[in-house]
Amino acid sequence: MYAFKVLESYGYFSFSIILVLYLSDEFGQSDVQAGWLYGLFGGMTTVYGLMVGFLIDNLGVRRSLILGSLLLLVARSMAMLTSSINVMAAVLLFFMPLGTALGIPVLTTAIRRYTTDDNRAVAFGLFYAAMNVAALLSGPAADLLRGGFGCGATVLGVHLSAYRLLVLTNVIATLAQLAIAVLGVREIEVLGGTDG
Repeated sequence: MYAFKVLESYGYFSFSIILVLYLSDEFGQSDVQAGWLYGLFGGMTTVYGLMVGFLIDNLGVRRSLILGSLLLLVARSMAMLTSSINVMAAVLLFFMPLGTALGIPVLTTAIRRYTTDDNRAVAFGLFYAAMNVAALLSGPAADLLRGGFGCGATVLGVHLSAYRLLVLTNVIATLAQLAIAVLGVREIEVLGGTDG
């Protein structure tokens, strides 16, 4: 869960750092238009988070993480490759917030289920530390890619701007979290021990 949290937090924070500039530079959006899309993206993440609680309860931790990771993989790949503002708006208002809503709250549920009363406080402390480490790494990653690849780079025959290269790192992180969800997550609930 900690590795998944680092990967997803890195993807979320590094994308959020560049999103307004990405929409302006790559899609020709004004600062106001880009700001509105950024705000709606955050708002839709909250809306979907409230709407999918029943789905998460029925799917369980593992299947929710797999579904959320698949949606994020599609969303981040589309965000990296598209040049259409309409496709990007669909990514920001549907695919990415829904994938995030199926991932982030589920990780909290997983930590609760996979711990006992005795170790839960420490587990949650480490969980939020993992998020903070990822947030800390996302800024320097954005700066490094923008500074080192200001003109972009060609990857597998496709020229990607520095912003798109950063989104590529999000795609790679999402592939890793999907692998974790598929290969490393089981549906369990640890029960606290009893005295005697």
